[in-house]
Amino acid sequence: MTHSVIPVTKQFFRNGIILLILLILLYTFYRSSSWLELCAGLAFFLFGMQCMQDGLQQLAGGKLERILAKSTETPLKSLLFGISSTLILQSTTVVSLLIIAFISTNLITLAAGIGIIIGANVGSSGGIWLLALAGQNVSLSPFAYPLIVIGILASFAGKRAKSAGRVLIGVAFILLAIDLIKGGFSAFTEDFDILSYTLSGWLGILLLVLVGLILTIILQSSHATLMLILTMLSLEQIDATQGFALTIGAIVGSALATGILGFLGGNRAGMRVAASHVIYNAGTGIIVLLFLKPLLLLINLISTHLGFNALIQIALFYTLFNIIGLLLFWPLKGSLATFLEKIIPNLPAPEQLIETQTIHPQTTDIEESAPSPFLIESALSSTQTATQAVLQDLQLLSRVTLEVICHILLLKTTILTVESTDENTIIEYQDLNPFDADELYRQQIKSRYSELLTFISKIDYNEADKAYQTVIMTSQVIAFKLVSAVKNSNHLQKNLRYYLTKEGNPAQPLYIELRNYIVNNLQLAYQIQAEITQLKEDSDLKAEFDHLSLTALIEDSRNFESQFRAQVYQALKENTLDGFNTSSLLNDLQYATQIVESLFNILKLVAIQDNNLLQNIDNIIQMNEGDL
Repeated sequence: MTHSVIPVTKQFFRNGIILLILLILLYTFYRSSSWLELCAGLAFFLFGMQCMQDGLQQLAGGKLERILAKSTETPLKSLLFGISSTLILQSTTVVSLLIIAFISTNLITLAAGIGIIIGANVGSSGGIWLLALAGQNVSLSPFAYPLIVIGILASFAGKRAKSAGRVLIGVAFILLAIDLIKGGFSAFTEDFDILSYTLSGWLGILLLVLVGLILTIILQSSHATLMLILTMLSLEQIDATQGFALTIGAIVGSALATGILGFLGGNRAGMRVAASHVIYNAGTGIIVLLFLKPLLLLINLISTHLGFNALIQIALFYTLFNIIGLLLFWPLKGSLATFLEKIIPNLPAPEQLIETQTIHPQTTDIEESAPSPFLIESALSSTQTATQAVLQDLQLLSRVTLEVICHILLLKTTILTVESTDENTIIEYQDLNPFDADELYRQQIKSRYSELLTFISKIDYNEADKAYQTVIMTSQVIAFKLVSAVKNSNHLQKNLRYYLTKEGNPAQPLYIELRNYIVNNLQLAYQIQAEITQLKEDSDLKAEFDHLSLTALIEDSRNFESQFRAQVYQALKENTLDGFNTSSLLNDLQYATQIVESLFNILKLVAIQDNNLLQNIDNIIQMNEGDL
């Protein structure tokens, strides 16, 4: 009862806080029309940025993700991808989420990801230049209305036209937002002078850095913060130096906002990417602050010669900030990756995946399975990362399946690591007080299988993703076979427990033989599953598994079934077994062969042991054609 009350209380408290904030906002809107205009401008701006990013991503149609998969061949390609992708999407956060997904699924290295982040920060300067140019004392809102009309009409002209229309609508809302922000901010601040409240010297600069940082974390967009900075500059409510300090805070705040998302996700790869982004921006920010005066002299010199106003100077400062970051961190990206992998290591794989408690008579205590570490939301950013996430989760599901079957068959899971067993040694691993088979299936298999199917249903394919679609279909078959193996083991538990405790019963030796047959194949499946990640590097190990084929293993299974069936009928003929025991054995033989043949599907995972999935798709497709 206690466990069910706590989440409800937390949800009620959270909803109460949200409602209170909304009521406060509505009251402030009622009291100040200029404040409402400013907030509406910020809302229009954020909505416009979101529309534009969504439209551009849809227009890309997965091309960016496919380029990213090949962008780590050289460090220069990583840098250029970071620059170009952010110039297109105008969001370092979106690019960071792509990187997290690719690193989480082992498609790129952390060092390559850091190279892309450095490029993404340089590329983000393009958007700031556009905002600086748009923020001049010229109203652009009249251009917004035709764009909205064209954008809405485009939504009726097909998928790609709809995406292009969404981009136009995004641009239109940004243009409207610029005028709203300028008008609202001007009216909202007309009664007081911001400059009179600012502190001088380093204390004032650091305070403004903090203000820029907090604003960006609240707005979740450095572009929105920069728009406010440009507005204040155009209204002469701050000077250029104060604008530079606020800009530093906005850049560092953007990294912190991404960092918070990365750490909240709990994924180790996400944590490392987020930490690298924070270290890059914060480290660059510290260096820029230390050398702020020489940098100001350089900007003044350039501005004097080229006639740049204060708004363009902000864009120039933003660009120089990221160029300094590039020069500082590009030589250090490998060392930074090694450092982050050391302080944020991958969690060690547990010896047993199923966390079980002490069993008391007539009771079971099984912990619910935790959410998959691979089926994370960011992995859905591309078909490639989603497919790789499914394959990684499938390996996890196969390992859990083997452990569950051991528990159901009255065995300790440590038997999986034994090289070979016989009728005598298997007794050492026997556990005649098993977990309830139905409860094990519900909590450890059904919940994981449901999570996998839900994730697969969210994968968005396009015309170029037919090969990946085939891989996903194969994965679904493997997962279904693993689940079937557990269900068939459930049918065996009752009879196994009965006959294994009946000393002298003529059926007992046959049940021991039947279970030993299953155990030998469980051990083979475990060996294959455990060694998959090493197959790429170990050619001898690869050769060892190459001779295994589904056809040969199925033939061996059918031979055992035929021999065992003949053995049972011979015992019945000799009156060693009665008809009741015979029918039980024959039914359970059918379950046993179905379990073993379902487990053979783990062999299909060998075809995708190479991290470069594109090189192995043909192999997987061929294996799928011979599916059981």
